[in-house]
Amino acid sequence: MNNAEPTLSSKGDSVTPSRMANRYILNSDDDGSFSIIDIFTGWKARHVGRELTRIPAHMAQSGLALMNALDAAERLDHSKTVEASRSAS
Repeated sequence: MNNAEPTLSSKGDSVTPSRMANRYILNSDDDGSFSIIDIFTGWKARHVGRELTRIPAHMAQSGLALMNALDAAERLDHSKTVEASRSAS
C-alpha cells in the first residue's frame, strides 16, 4: 500500500480520502484498552475535547476508522481550497 500523500494536479486528478495516508494508529495500553495516536505528532488524539485513551477493544477499530476518515476529509477540503486559490491567481 502506498502511504505517500496524494496531491491535486492541474490535470484534474482527483484525490479521495481512501487514497490518503492514515494519520492515526492504535496503541495497545497495559490494561488491555487502546489509545489512538497521531503519527504526525506522537501525541494522543483528541476529539471534541476528549483525549482518545482507554478505549475498549471492541470500539478501538471503529474509533480509529472514524478519526482517519475525519482527518482525510479535512485534508481533502484544505487541498481543494489551496488548489482553488492557486487557480484564481
